[in-house]
This record gives sequence, C-alpha cells and structure tokens, in this order.
Amino acid sequence: MDKKLFKIASKKQPLAQLTQIKSSAKRYWQRVFANKWMIVAIVILVLLFVLLIVSKLFYSQSFNQSINDAYSINYELPSSLAPLKSITLPEGEELNVFTVLKQKYPNYIEISKINNQNYDSNSYWVLFNAYGILNDNSLHLLGTNSSGIDIYARVIKVLFDSFIICFFSILFALLFSMIFAPISAIYLQKDLSKSIEKWISIFALLPYLLFALIINLTMKFSILNFIISYSILSSLFMYINAYQISGEILKNEYINVDKSLGFSKWNIFTKDLIKPVFFSQLIFAIEQISLMLISYSALAIFNIDNTNISLGLILNESLQLFDKNPSYLLTIFVYISATIYALKTISYSLSSAYTNIRGQNV
Repeated sequence: MDKKLFKIASKKQPLAQLTQIKSSAKRYWQRVFANKWMIVAIVILVLLFVLLIVSKLFYSQSFNQSINDAYSINYELPSSLAPLKSITLPEGEELNVFTVLKQKYPNYIEISKINNQNYDSNSYWVLFNAYGILNDNSLHLLGTNSSGIDIYARVIKVLFDSFIICFFSILFALLFSMIFAPISAIYLQKDLSKSIEKWISIFALLPYLLFALIINLTMKFSILNFIISYSILSSLFMYINAYQISGEILKNEYINVDKSLGFSKWNIFTKDLIKPVFFSQLIFAIEQISLMLISYSALAIFNIDNTNISLGLILNESLQLFDKNPSYLLTIFVYISATIYALKTISYSLSSAYTNIRGQNV
C-alpha cells in the first residue's frame, strides 16, 4: 500500500492581513463615484462644456451684427444646413424685389402663383435660398433672427457669459461662507450668535429668486454687475447654511471631548468643522448654480433691457420665432435643462454619499 496515503495532512495557517484604513474623504468620494448616474451627469457636463468652448473658439459669426447688409432677405433665415425659406407675398414692391432677384439667381428662387378664391388680390408663394443669393458660404447653424444676426453666435455668447457669472459668483460665495460662517459660530459670543440666528431666520424665509430679480432689475446690465450681485446673494444664503451646519456640529458631544483635551477654537475649526462644512457647502453650491440659471432666465418675463444681450433677451427672441424657427428655443432649452439636470444629479449624489467624519449625518 502506498505510504503517501497515510501521510498526515498539513494545512498552512492563513496569515493575518493588515487592515487598510481609508480616510473619510476617500470613503466619501468612493461612495459618490459608485453611483452610475453621477458618472452620467459628469459626462453630460463635460460634453456641454467642451461643446461650448469649441463653439466659442471656432464659430466665427458675430452675435450683434447682421450677416450682411441685405436686410430685405437676411432676416429670420433657417439654418444654412437646410437653407430654403418659403414666404407668401401679395403683389407689391417686396414681390417685385424677388422677381428681379429671380432673373439674376434663377437657381435659388422659385415663385408660384396661389389660386386664392377668397381674395381679389393675387398671392404668390416664394421659395428661396438667401445664402445662395448672398453668396454666403459660412456656417449659420441655427439661422438668423429678425435683425439678420446669427442665432447660434448669440446662444454661445449668452451661455458662455452665464458660465462665467455662475463660476466666479459661486467660487466667491463658497470660500466666503466656508471660512467665515464656522469662525463666527465658534468665536462670537452667545448673545451675538443668537442675534445672528434671528437675522438668519428672517432671510431664510425670503425666496432666492425674488431677491435675485429685485437686485438685477435695479442694477445696470453688465457681466461684472451680475457677478457682484450673485456673489453677494449666494454668499448670504450659503453663509446661512454653513452657520447652521456649524451650529449643529458644535452641539455634538465629541466637541466637548475635544475641548476637555485642550483643543483650541482654531483646532476645532480646522479639525472638526472645515471638512464637513466644505462637503455640505459643495452640495449647496450646486443648488445655488441652478437657482442662478433659473433667475437669470426669469429676467425675460420683465422684458426691461432689450439693448444688451442676455439669457432673458434670447429667450424672448426664441419665443417670438418659435413658429418659424423652433430650433432656437429648443437649443436653449436642451442646454439649460441638461445643465440643471446634471447639476441636480450631482447634488443628489453628493448629498446621498455625504457623512460626517465622525460617521454622523450632518
């Protein structure tokens, strides 16, 4: 019999593995990016941003000058990718203009008489390619508005300005609230803190959109003024949020433990407050960007400033041209809606994944 069959079996003892300790920040970001919708939202934002930058750099049309001086035919044109435009004209000077143009450009104009028994006067159906008549070989992606100005150039201008306004406003508000709100919650005396809480409760009841509209309608239109107004407004609301978060954290028992161990107020600020307040403010900042875009768009309702190009102005234009060129409004709607959807999704993902460094929800 084989002696190997009677050999005592041996089993290697498993070696204990060291536990890898992950920081709360690393665990937080792992939870955030484990959400597939978060990845989708980031991809959407990146694509929109890249499209905006590429268009800004390479789309050469003017946002405030007509494509040429032929005002009789360059207004309310469709996209140059589908350049044919049809209109119905009665007998008169405008029809005579197209009749003359047809003799010069027979390949770009068709004129047909409409048999209309309801009217005594004759009407004519005119189909023409204005870009061919004007010998304009440039790309006009969305056509022109009622002044003959390239629509897509105006959309790019406004969306890029909106990005600049939101970015600098929210950056200032985030830094201001993240630093000064926790410091004021720690260092100010209790009586002063109570008075601040009273003012906070008053301002918290006022809607952001109402505040934004009042401020923007009273200021002269400029990008700098919009940045200043939104920076002040967002700083106020984000300060309120950061102050309330700081107050809730300071009520926790571990803060008293840190104080008993000899931690100074500055140590508590840097060790216990700055990180949870930052993550909370990051979520709130994304909500503020959405409110900025909504309030900036809402200025179109008042229709006060028609001289400076803004989101409200091009929204008004797109609504007026919707029956003739729906792509104008649809482009704005898709871009703004996709941006807000992506921001809301990111905000929700950040909020769902957020826990305090101590393991408590804040």
